Amino acid sequence: FQEYLVDRKVYDRRVSGEGTPFYIDFIGAVQKSDSVLGIKTQVTQELTTYGQAAEAVRQLTESGVKDIKVEYSGWSSGGLHGRAPGGVKALSCLERSGMDQQEFLRAMSEQGVPVFHTAQLQYVYRDKAFDGYRMESHAPRYYDNTEAQAASYLIPNGMKDGRSDPINMISPYYVEEMAETFLQRTKNYGLAGISVEGLACDLFSDFNSRHYVDRQTAAGYNCAAMEKLSASCQGALLGSNANDYAWPYLTDIRNVPMDSNRSQIIDEVVPFYGMVLHGYRDYAGGPVNLSGDVNTMILKSIESGAGICFEWICGDNSLLKDTEFDGLYSVNYEAWRETAINAWQRVNGATGALRGLRITGHERLSEGVYCTTYEDGTRVVVNYNGQDAQYEGNTVRAQDFLVVKEG
Repeated sequence: FQEYLVDRKVYDRRVSGEGTPFYIDFIGAVQKSDSVLGIKTQVTQELTTYGQAAEAVRQLTESGVKDIKVEYSGWSSGGLHGRAPGGVKALSCLERSGMDQQEFLRAMSEQGVPVFHTAQLQYVYRDKAFDGYRMESHAPRYYDNTEAQAASYLIPNGMKDGRSDPINMISPYYVEEMAETFLQRTKNYGLAGISVEGLACDLFSDFNSRHYVDRQTAAGYNCAAMEKLSASCQGALLGSNANDYAWPYLTDIRNVPMDSNRSQIIDEVVPFYGMVLHGYRDYAGGPVNLSGDVNTMILKSIESGAGICFEWICGDNSLLKDTEFDGLYSVNYEAWRETAINAWQRVNGATGALRGLRITGHERLSEGVYCTTYEDGTRVVVNYNGQDAQYEGNTVRAQDFLVVKEG
């Protein structure tokens, strides 16, 4: 499949550099409930200022971490769950530490750290007047012509979460127009990179009788939007869990699947997604600090040749109290800094030098022990078990890995 993508010019270059990509998603601000003059209202709560983010990157760099890539979420009006593209405006509260957006971008550029600012082109969490979005006009529709809305669901039972408001949606018919609006609104910000978030993976139809859009057509509209965004930032585009039609436009992919749902019908978990990407795109799984098992997440990254990712705020976790973001339960940078440095060192030591190579093989050696082979003959053996394993006369320690070089 990888050769097919090369032949079709989907892949036109190998990734460069030797080192494991270290993705940081800094959350700038969120909306939270507060009392102003005795009246309950929504206020903007800054979580990571530009100065704090720059200081965190400096500390990590001085600790030896390389190949850092920053995604800045919640940087514009409405915070993490913000407004329509026509209402995008940089938040001034993120400059309170004495560094503004332009100074931050310059500082990161001088250190060779790419920065991806998020652009939400499919969902409108806060619809405000004069933001260029009207639900009656821009939302996709069901068969009965009613407007479609997204919702949050509870993991235990799959039911809609009644605590969260429905989320307005943007029809794929208007996505390219929204991308142009976003670029127009941000043209003076000098954004060096853009994160398209779910635009690379969320695909839905619009049964509006005036402009019916099926999923295949929707994929074309989404690609056209990504092409515009890519051209505006010299190709620096980050996507989340991207479908393959988005790969030609992306330089980086986050939230790559590392595991399955472990249904009984599944015999083995094969890192096929990573095997197809490796050597041609930088990628990482979900945030390590929000995973159920940190060490297993690190080993999964090593097995699939992925980078690592952390989602952070530089403020205290308590700032997220009384917000809709209760899933961000462990995101304080200071609490995770040393763990993150050690995690990067482990992954980089295993696969950093293999970054630009193709994966040519993957096999299960025994229960809980897997081997990934690269085109130069290097083999990386990962042991998920609680006891040591043997491989060609070498010991693979429990919950650890072994790198075997060719020759």
